[in-house]
Amino acid sequence: RALERHPEAAGFHVPSKLIFMGRWLKRAGGYPTYQMRLFHKERMRFRDYGHGQREATEGVVVTLREPYIHYPFSKGLEEWYDKHNRYSTLEARELLASRGERIGVGALWAFDPVARRRAWKTLGYRLPLRPAARWTATMFLQGGVLEGRAAWMYASLLASYERMISQKVRILRRGGFEDVRAVERVVASPQRRYTPERLDGRAPERPEVQPREDEAGQMVPEASPWTFREKVARALWMLVGRPIFRLSFHNWYGFRAWLLRRFGAKVGRGTRIRPTVNIEIPWHIEIGDGVTIGDYAILYSLGRISIGDRAILSQYSHLCAGTHDHTNRRFPLIRDPITIGADVW
Repeated sequence: RALERHPEAAGFHVPSKLIFMGRWLKRAGGYPTYQMRLFHKERMRFRDYGHGQREATEGVVVTLREPYIHYPFSKGLEEWYDKHNRYSTLEARELLASRGERIGVGALWAFDPVARRRAWKTLGYRLPLRPAARWTATMFLQGGVLEGRAAWMYASLLASYERMISQKVRILRRGGFEDVRAVERVVASPQRRYTPERLDGRAPERPEVQPREDEAGQMVPEASPWTFREKVARALWMLVGRPIFRLSFHNWYGFRAWLLRRFGAKVGRGTRIRPTVNIEIPWHIEIGDGVTIGDYAILYSLGRISIGDRAILSQYSHLCAGTHDHTNRRFPLIRDPITIGADVW
């Protein structure tokens, strides 16, 4: 019907209904988010922009009301991370290339929802603490807090994507594109396993990999391992503690140690923790006397992390005490502890 009403159209912007964990995330998914999904191949051209593309046409673009159903996690969380690892490199390059561009105030309030969303996205790239800002906007400004655990997890995934972009911007500024390509090689997903064929040509009785999935082909994650109290504490750290920690003066080592103790961390005397250090859960951290932790180090403390006296963690060190078992469709959380002895660099 749309084609009959608009035979001259070059393309159609279509709203998407984002489905995650078996439910429609109307608020957290930012509905309606319009994307070019139908177009006339002779009237529409595209130009690369970030990890996607933008339309380049002088023809008429029509906005449809009927949405399409979008399953961004239909191939599992591993595929999503692998894809967004590549996307974040392209977004980081686009961010650096567009730093000098001005954003018109009128574009932020444009009538066209696509132009308005792109203007706000460009403005968002220039905000400090973007991962926390993205999470807060998704959960509270968009109303994702009303959509339960699925929205909480989706907002956390968006925040992790923003963190990847921020880290790659720093890498590009420091060492150029080759450093980013090296990062992509390091975190590339492992080769997929396939069911071996039987020598007699018949199908095997039990496949090597039997992923469990729901009717929509989505992952079926396990129940949250965090109590309600822990969720509230993590939200307070993310929204209050971490920004204060990050904005403190570089030589306020005592203040940052005091702040970490207020959030349950065990911190010894004479520690030197830089303000750019990223600590996920303070109460899972135990730091001995005289420890030094350099700029942009990451303590991903979903599990326990213990650091002995006088140990040194250099810049950009990454201690990962939490991951998911990607071979299980429920993605159970693995939180093996990390222990670093005394006098270790």
